[in-house]
Amino acid sequence: MVTVPPNIKKFRFVQVIGLLMQACGFFTSASTSAMPICEANQPRILAKSLYISNFLTEQFLLGNYIIQYRRSPMSRKKGQAIVEMALLFPFFLLIIVGGLIDFGFAFFNAITLQQIANDSAQYAAENRITSKEEIEAHIAKLKPGWWKNDIDFSGPEPLDLTSGGTVIRIPVSYESPAYTPFYQTMLSGIKGSPSIKLAALASYKIPQHVYTKLPGNKP
Repeated sequence: MVTVPPNIKKFRFVQVIGLLMQACGFFTSASTSAMPICEANQPRILAKSLYISNFLTEQFLLGNYIIQYRRSPMSRKKGQAIVEMALLFPFFLLIIVGGLIDFGFAFFNAITLQQIANDSAQYAAENRITSKEEIEAHIAKLKPGWWKNDIDFSGPEPLDLTSGGTVIRIPVSYESPAYTPFYQTMLSGIKGSPSIKLAALASYKIPQHVYTKLPGNKP
């Protein structure tokens, strides 16, 4: 249903009033002339009737044209906005949904990788292990089965503390793959591989066992 603007309604109202006044003037002039209706006057009456009919038709078409002319820009703008939204909505949907999938998995993998680093550092410190091969084998056991890429481990980093004792640092990294085509293409163009690099670091102090001797006890 099309809503006619107030100015168009006013124009149509004035137009109708003018037509009625012209029609009344025609019939008044016809009645005052006291022109008898006979065969001689029929062509004149028919000509004036055709003139009024044509005038009414022109006024009606003019009013409809003005309404359509004033209404068309707004309808075109609405149609243009709908078409633009229909073209851009799949693109925005791909970015949002793809970001939720890829970065959601990357966030979960980052938490898992940090837990692996913590467990490996604790394992190496409590067992006083400084061999890269043994720690790397322990990391491989902790890696989830659905991870396709390997966990990169450069080796343990023992650090001596000024307060005494030694700390073992375990740096690990993992390439979390992207699953949606949009982010695979974007990451490949930026860094050369369709994955997000994750890194984690954990430090654990080697426990020191202190042996005390109570007085009176034999060694």
